[in-house]
Amino acid sequence: MSNKYNVDLKTTQSRQFAMGMLMNIACPIGVFLLFYFYHLKGIAMTQIHWDNVNVLFWIFTGISLIYNAGAGILLKRSLLRHPIIRSEEQFSVDFTKWYLLRSQAVLCMSFVWVYGMFLRLVGARIEYMLFFVILLFVIFLILYPRPKFIEKVLAAQEHFVEEGKFRKKTFLDR
Repeated sequence: MSNKYNVDLKTTQSRQFAMGMLMNIACPIGVFLLFYFYHLKGIAMTQIHWDNVNVLFWIFTGISLIYNAGAGILLKRSLLRHPIIRSEEQFSVDFTKWYLLRSQAVLCMSFVWVYGMFLRLVGARIEYMLFFVILLFVIFLILYPRPKFIEKVLAAQEHFVEEGKFRKKTFLDR
């Protein structure tokens, strides 16, 4: 799709994908491997043992699914409903900057693996942590914006500019 403001959609999506892979795949797997190494060596992570860790596991799973689904839907919709462009002259720069900022917010909130790490620290089995790492990967695959979505956001932002609707200046504008 060609756009009249020469926004490089491929570069924008590549940067978004690289950042999402780092935050949602590489970091959790790195932490999991560290915990797994300790598990194999028999190093006790903590002396805390809680008998009802299974209840906490299901609570964290529910919170993760509900929170990420809701936050992902709301933040994706905000990209379509609110202008992210400051001026027509800066369209390409503003689109890339603010699209990446808002879409990364969706992916950053998916720190589901921290729940798994916490469960491991309170005495849960290593498999619980692995479950949350895999759950995060699935959430990442679901929430990661597809190329058609980026094109819809670009079209919506072009429409806002044509109507004369621009984003108000915030403290993030430097």
